[in-house]
Amino acid sequence: APEFSKFLNTPEVDEPIIVLASSSAIPGEAEEGLKPEEKRAELALRRAHVSDAWAIRAATAASFFTRSSLRWLRHLRDTIPASNIRAHQDVAKLIAAAEFSADATFNVVIFSSRAIASQ
Repeated sequence: APEFSKFLNTPEVDEPIIVLASSSAIPGEAEEGLKPEEKRAELALRRAHVSDAWAIRAATAASFFTRSSLRWLRHLRDTIPASNIRAHQDVAKLIAAAEFSADATFNVVIFSSRAIASQ
């Protein structure tokens, strides 16, 4: 641990370099230098970014669950005897609905990612 702590120490700075450093007061937060309307715009952008991020998380979870359900439905279809035509038709309809849902939730992930990137 002592060998790592030496990397955390502030390096020594030569006297001529210190003279070049600016002594102007820089606000601690970037928002402190913004005008009120810029602060409102920044807050709106942050909220939009957070809501898009939550949409991505929710859609990713839904897409993952739906794709898992598709695997289970296909396994179920394979275990149903070929003579039970009605059950095969019903499972095929469930698979089609799950595929649509999986594609739709994946599209939400794509479009929300693009929304975050465009902000």
